[in-house]
Amino acid sequence: MANRNLEYGLKKIKKLQKKGTVFSSGNFEPKELTELKRLGFLKSIIRGWYHLSSPSEKEGETTSWYACYYEFLAKYLKKMHKSKYCLNPEASLALHLKQTIILSQTAVLLKEGAVNTVSLPFGSSLFMYPDKKNFPRHREFVNGLYLFTKEHSLCRVSPTFWRNNPLEIQILLKTSDTAKIVEALTSENRSMLESAKRVIAGLRFVGRETDADILKFTYETATGEVVTEKNPFKEQEIMLLDRKAEESIIGARIKGMWAQFRNPVYKIGQDIKKVPIDIGISEMMDEIKKEDMYHSLSIEGYEITDELIAKVESGNWNVDDYEKEENEKNAMAARGYYDTFEKVKKDILESIVQNSNPADVLEKVHQSWFANLFGPSLKAGILKPAQLMGYRDAQVYIRGSMHTPLHKDDLRDAMETYFKLLKEEDDPFVKAVLGHHLFGFIHPYMDGNGRMARFIMNLFLVTGGYKWCVVTVQTRDEYMKALEEASVNGNIEAFAKFIKGSM
Repeated sequence: MANRNLEYGLKKIKKLQKKGTVFSSGNFEPKELTELKRLGFLKSIIRGWYHLSSPSEKEGETTSWYACYYEFLAKYLKKMHKSKYCLNPEASLALHLKQTIILSQTAVLLKEGAVNTVSLPFGSSLFMYPDKKNFPRHREFVNGLYLFTKEHSLCRVSPTFWRNNPLEIQILLKTSDTAKIVEALTSENRSMLESAKRVIAGLRFVGRETDADILKFTYETATGEVVTEKNPFKEQEIMLLDRKAEESIIGARIKGMWAQFRNPVYKIGQDIKKVPIDIGISEMMDEIKKEDMYHSLSIEGYEITDELIAKVESGNWNVDDYEKEENEKNAMAARGYYDTFEKVKKDILESIVQNSNPADVLEKVHQSWFANLFGPSLKAGILKPAQLMGYRDAQVYIRGSMHTPLHKDDLRDAMETYFKLLKEEDDPFVKAVLGHHLFGFIHPYMDGNGRMARFIMNLFLVTGGYKWCVVTVQTRDEYMKALEEASVNGNIEAFAKFIKGSM
C-alpha cells in the first residue's frame, strides 16, 4: 500500500531542494513531516527547522548536518533578524578564508534584540548579542550571510586570534587589499593603533615591505599616532613558501599547509628501509593487487529523484531497498579498480624506466586514472560521459568528518598549486604522505577520492624505492582518525606515522 504522506512530502522536498536542503516545518503538513522524519529523509536542527538527510545515514553521523550548516545560519538569521545582523570578525574570517571546518560556536552581532544562545546539533551553537556600537558600517554578503569585510575582520580580531591562528593570519596578510586595510584602520570612531602595530608588522613579516611602509605612513599621517611595530609572529611560524604580495586564498592555504607539514613528515620518514628499485617491481605490484582493495571514503549526494518518488507512489519502496541500490552503485564503481590498478602500474614502470619526475607523470595521467576507476559505471549507464571529465561541478561532503572539501570554484587553483608543490619536492615519502593527504583535503571528484589518494601515495612510494603500501580495512578507524586530525587540527604527524607503520 502506498504511503501517501511520504509521497506528498517527497514531492515537496523535490521542489524545495532547488533552493537548498534546509526547511521549516511550515513547508509540510504535520503528517508529511512525521513520515519524512520517521523514515530518515529529514532530521531536526532546532524546533521548527529541519535538514535533508538520507535513510541510510546512521544515527550520530554528522555528514548531512555539516553539509547544510551555513545554509541554516543564512535562512535562520534572515527569518529572525532580516538584515540587522553580522557575523563577528572571527566567524566572518572563517568564510572569507574558506575554512573547511565548522565552528563550534558562531557569534553574531545584532543591531537590536537580546542576548540569545541557540544549541545546534553535535555540540555546535549560535550566540547572538546586541552590539550597536561595534556594528560594522561596511559589510559583505557572502553565501547568504552578512559578514565583516576581510580587511575589517583582520583589523578587528583579537591578539589571541593572531597567536592561535598564524597560518590564517598570514594568508590574510598576503591576500588583503592595503587600501581597504587603511580604510578599516582609519574609519573607526576609536583608536586602532594596536591593530595597526600588528598589521603593519605582519605585512612586513610576510614580505610586503613596500605595502607596510606605505600603510604606516598613511596611518600616521591620517591619525597623528606613531606606530611602533610589534611583530606578531615567531620566526618558526613562517609557513608560506614564497613572498609574493598577491596570491589567491586557496593557493596560499595549500602552500601554507605544505610548509607547515613538510618537516614533520620528512623527519618521520628518514629511517624507513627502501628496496632496490629495479628488482621485481612489476611482480611486487601483481602480488599485492588483490590485497590492495579498500573501501573508499563514502560520499553521498542527498537528492530526491523522480525515480524514488515513483517507487513510493507504487508502494515499492522501503529502507532496505534504498540501501541496496546505493551499495550496488558503489560496487559498480569498484569494478573499475582492476583497470585503474593496471594503468597505475604501467605509469609507475614507465616513470622508472624513463627516469621522469613522478609528479609530472601524475599531472598528465590522474584524469585517466579517474576515468578508469568509473569506466564500468559509464558502460552501465549509471554515469554520463561528462561526469568523467575534469573536476567535480558540485559540493561534496565526507561522511562523519568535520572537514568540508573545497568549493568547486576553488578546485582548479588548488590542484595547480598541489602539482606545483609535488614537482618541487625531492623526498618521496613527503610526496607520498602529503600527496595523499592534500588530494583528499581538496577532494576534486564527486567520488573515488580515497582510492585515488592511495594510488597517488603508492606512485610516489614505489618510484621512490619503497614497497607498495596497503591500508587495511582493519586499520580503517585509525586511518580516518589520522586524516581527520590533519584536516581539522593541522596535525600531520599521526597520519605520517600511520603510513610508516602500514609500510
